[in-house]
Amino acid sequence: MTNIAHQTVVGENGKPAAALIPWEVFVELQELISEQQPNETTRAAMNEATESLPRFGSVADLMADLNA
Repeated sequence: MTNIAHQTVVGENGKPAAALIPWEVFVELQELISEQQPNETTRAAMNEATESLPRFGSVADLMADLNA
């Protein structure tokens, strides 16, 4: 895991409640997160009907179908 330089904000109970990170790190994280969001084409594919897709009850059934 990568360490991020930060300051810890402690709550009333003495436990960490938040972290302050450098703005540049925040911007980089935001960009990484936005890159992970599905685009319109991917969202459309995710919403397509799946009724016509093959279903297998077990690995043995799948292997039998692949070997047929």
